[in-house]
Amino acid sequence: MDKKEDFFRIENLKTYYFTRQGTIKAVNNVSFSIRRGEMVGLVGESGCGKSATALSILRLVPYPGKIVGGRILLEGEDLLIKTEEEMRQFRGSRISMVFQDPLSSLNPVYTVGWQIAEVYKLHEKNIPRGEITEKCIKMLDTVKISDAVTRVKTYPHQFSGGMRQRILIAIALAHKPSLLIADEPTTALDVTVQAEIMDLIESLKRDLNLSVLFISHDIHLVAERCERINVMYAGEIIESTDSERLLKNPLHPYTQGLLDSIPRIDTPKGSLKPIRGDVPDLINLPQGCYFSPRCEKAKSICKEIKPKLVEIDSGHYCKCHFPDIKNRSSFPVSSGISNSSDKLPNEKIMEISGLKVYFPLAKGIIDRIFAGGKIRYIKAVDGVSLTIFRQETIGVVGESGCGKTSLGRAMTFLTCPTKGKVIFEGKDLSLLRQDRMRKLYQEIQFIFQDPFSSLNPKMTVGQILERPLINSGMKERKKREERIKYLLNRVGLSIKSINKYPHEFSGGQRQRISIVRALVTNPKFVVADEPTSSLDVSIQAQILQLLAELKEELQLTMVLITHNLGVVKYICDRVAIMYLGKIMEIGRTDEIFLNPLHPYTRALLSAIPTGTKRKSSSQRFFLQGVVPSPVDLPTGCRLQSRCPFRTAKCSEIEPELIDVGKRHLVACHRI
Repeated sequence: MDKKEDFFRIENLKTYYFTRQGTIKAVNNVSFSIRRGEMVGLVGESGCGKSATALSILRLVPYPGKIVGGRILLEGEDLLIKTEEEMRQFRGSRISMVFQDPLSSLNPVYTVGWQIAEVYKLHEKNIPRGEITEKCIKMLDTVKISDAVTRVKTYPHQFSGGMRQRILIAIALAHKPSLLIADEPTTALDVTVQAEIMDLIESLKRDLNLSVLFISHDIHLVAERCERINVMYAGEIIESTDSERLLKNPLHPYTQGLLDSIPRIDTPKGSLKPIRGDVPDLINLPQGCYFSPRCEKAKSICKEIKPKLVEIDSGHYCKCHFPDIKNRSSFPVSSGISNSSDKLPNEKIMEISGLKVYFPLAKGIIDRIFAGGKIRYIKAVDGVSLTIFRQETIGVVGESGCGKTSLGRAMTFLTCPTKGKVIFEGKDLSLLRQDRMRKLYQEIQFIFQDPFSSLNPKMTVGQILERPLINSGMKERKKREERIKYLLNRVGLSIKSINKYPHEFSGGQRQRISIVRALVTNPKFVVADEPTSSLDVSIQAQILQLLAELKEELQLTMVLITHNLGVVKYICDRVAIMYLGKIMEIGRTDEIFLNPLHPYTRALLSAIPTGTKRKSSSQRFFLQGVVPSPVDLPTGCRLQSRCPFRTAKCSEIEPELIDVGKRHLVACHRI
C-alpha cells in the first residue's frame, strides 16, 4: 500500500489470545496507514478484530492476549519496542482513545472535571491547580457542553448519553494528541446525537489537524465521514480503498454483504439481503478463504487456497479469488416502490386517547418533605391519541427521552397509564380485572430491547418458552413442545437450543429467542422495543427480515419502537414522530419520508447517514439547543425552544394535530 505521507502505520500486526481451548487469532497480519489530518475507517461485524486492533495500538491488550508480531509506527517510532513507562507518556499525549460505552468508561464517583484533570496531572507534573481547572472548563467548551463552569463540577450520571460521549472526547483530546482512536463512539445513540458527535469529531480533526481511526460496524456512517475505509473480517483486512470507490464498486463479497444488509431511507421494502451464517470461530478457522462458508459465490479453490491481499486497481486492494470488478451501484435505489399500499387498512385493533404516563420524582414521605410537599413529575407521555389498524406495522421514532418506550409499555399495560384510555378490540384495558388482563396477554405481547436482561438466566430456553403456554392454559405437553419446536425452527434456531441457557447464545440468537417467546401464544398485537439496537448490521438485517416474514405469516399487528429511521423505512406502513411525550407528526411512511412537514421530522431525516460524502452544513437541517427537561416542559409548542421557525404564537399556544390528507397529521402552527 502507498506509504507516502503516512503519519501512522501498522505493518503485519498479529495479536493472539492464548486460551485453554486454543489460540484465538484476533488480529492476524493486519497492515494499514493513516495520513496526517485524515480520518480512516475500520469496519466489520463483531468478533472480526476491530477493537483488538485498537487495543493493540495502545498496548492495552488484556490477558491472555499478546502482540506476537508486526510493527506499529507513529511518525516513524515503533510503539512495540517502547517500555511500559514510555507508553504511558504516549497514551493521552500522542495517542488517545474514545471507548464505546461512555457510562462504563467514566468513573461514577468522580466529577467530570476531576477526570479531565487526571490527564494534565499525568503529563504536566507542575501545573497549578487553578490552571488545570481553567483547562478543564476550556475542554468542555471545546466539545460544546454549555455552562462549562458549572458542569465541570457535576458527575457522569447527570449527563445524557451524547453528553457523556462528549466528555470522553474531551478527556481524550485534553493533551492534544495527534492520533485519536474512536471505537464505536455513536453505537445506540439517537440519529441526531450521532450526527452531533460525528460533526464534533470532524471539526476537531480539522481544527487540530488530528488523525482519526474510526471503528464502526455501520459502513454507511463510515463512508460518509472517512476518506478511506479498511474492511476487516476474521482478524484480517479483506478490502481497502477510498470511501467513494468502495461504495461505487465493492470488490469483496463480504463488503457487498455489509452494504446490502443495512436498511436505508432510499431502500425499497423487502430489498435487504442479510449475510448468511456467522463470523467463524477464530480458534478453528476454515481452510482457504475465511469467508467461503458464508459466500454465495464460493468455488472449490476458495475452500482450499487462501487468497492474498492484492491491488486490483490503483489504490484498491482486495483479498478474494474472484473480486467483482464490474462497476455497480452499491445501494438499491428506490424506483417509486411504495412501502405501503394506496389502500389503507380500516379495521381498528387499538384506540388510544389522551394517554398520559407520569413518574413522580418524590416517591416516599422523606422525599416529599424535602420537596416541600409538592410532588414534581416526569411527563414521559403527555396526552397521546393514536389509532392502530389491524395487520399494520406502525413505527414510533424520536430521540431518547421522548417517551417512545413509555408509550409502548402503557399501550400493553406493562406500565399503568396515569390517565387516558387504551381500547383493544373494543375492550377498555383499564377496566379489566387482573385475571382478565392476564388472559389478554396471550393476544398482546412485548419484545424487550435487551434480550439478555429480559430472559431468566436460571431457566433453560425450553422452560422460558413453555411458561407462557402453560399460563395460557395449554395443558398437553406434546402440543407445547410442537409449538416451541416449530417457532425455533422458524427463526433459524436448533431444536437443541431448548436445553441451553440464555448466556450460551449470541446477542442475535437471544433476540430470536425473545421473539419466539413473544409469539409462542399466537398473539394478535406485538410491541417491539428497539429489537435491533446495538446488533451487527448482518444480524440486524436477519432480525428485520424475520419480523417482516412472521408479521405476514401470523397476521400480526406490530408497533416498532426505534430511533433508526432506515429500519422504519424498511418495515413500517406508518410512522409516528414523538417529541417530549407528544406525537408531532404521523402518516404513511413514504409520505413522511418524501414530504416531512414538521421541523422536528426534517431534523431527524437530515441527520441520517446517507452512505455518500457528508452533507455540508448548508444542506443539513439543524435544531438549536438541547432537549428540554420532561419535568419542566416549555409552554406552547414543545419544540419552540429549538425550532428555527418559531414565532410568538409557538411560545403561547400548543398546536393540535391537523389532518392534511390521507391520514397524514401534523402538530405545527406553520401548516
